[in-house]
Amino acid sequence: MTPTTLRALRQHLFFSVDDAAELIGEVSPRSWQYWESGGRPIPQDVKDKIEAMCAWRDTSIRAAKNVLHGASGDPDGIALVWYSSPSDWASLTGRDALMWRPHCSVIAELCASFGAVAVPFDPGAYLIWLGGRTDREDLRSTWAAQK
Repeated sequence: MTPTTLRALRQHLFFSVDDAAELIGEVSPRSWQYWESGGRPIPQDVKDKIEAMCAWRDTSIRAAKNVLHGASGDPDGIALVWYSSPSDWASLTGRDALMWRPHCSVIAELCASFGAVAVPFDPGAYLIWLGGRTDREDLRSTWAAQK
């Protein structure tokens, strides 16, 4: 992986230098900048992490596009949940807060490709709507579609 590729992938996943340094590289922002400028070699674990995130993003987009293409009627106007913070994203059991920005990248791609509508997640309104049911991804999607 070249330094320019590292920078492109970081931006593709919606990470700032500061966020990537902290969450992916577990280093200072200056160290990350050295990797992107070619001043230091990029560690293999950083390459592996960012490539795995890109693979997750691609898989998520492919899966969503398959669902959207299979939707009856016009897929335009489909509502997708937009999480404004890593804590909102990770509030569903099993989610890693690290994947919040890549998720935002997926939603942006789907909005651009399908004219989907990004609905901001409102934890309070969602919990009222949920009404004691067990929280699930499909229920969050149903909630967003009703907004």
